[in-house]
Amino acid sequence: MVEANKVLKTVYGYKLVQVEAKNGVQYIVVLDEECQSLSSSVIDPQQRRMLIACLIHIFMSGGPVKEDDMWKFLSESGLLEENDYAGRKSFISTTTKQMYLLYTKVGDGELARNIFEWGKRATEELPKIFLLNKLAEALGKTPDHWYEQYKEATEGT
Repeated sequence: MVEANKVLKTVYGYKLVQVEAKNGVQYIVVLDEECQSLSSSVIDPQQRRMLIACLIHIFMSGGPVKEDDMWKFLSESGLLEENDYAGRKSFISTTTKQMYLLYTKVGDGELARNIFEWGKRATEELPKIFLLNKLAEALGKTPDHWYEQYKEATEGT
């Protein structure tokens, strides 16, 4: 694995990341350096826009986002039709399989709900400052307009 990781990094600019999965330890290949955008080969353009919006929404919310709130956000943003259940299912399937989003059930009984969180791949590949810059550009602001998120995004850099 060490040798394979060296080749991937040197030749292709990728790295292997170990992740815990339901069926044991798995490895995923991710970009080794901070990206300037989400790779267009990852998913189709519409789902890529939705994914970036979801990750920004989760980041700006300060943590996990309830499923209903996420669908409302995507609907109000014009990225997903309000009653597009097939689109929702496809989006969840694609982004969770690729480990960009975690979609989990929390709680029991009537209090149970599904939430969205950043997945391991998003954490590894997409710097929060990249997403904050995208949001700032879209809204005509500077990234430091959102002080807390800017501080979090730039810590350690």
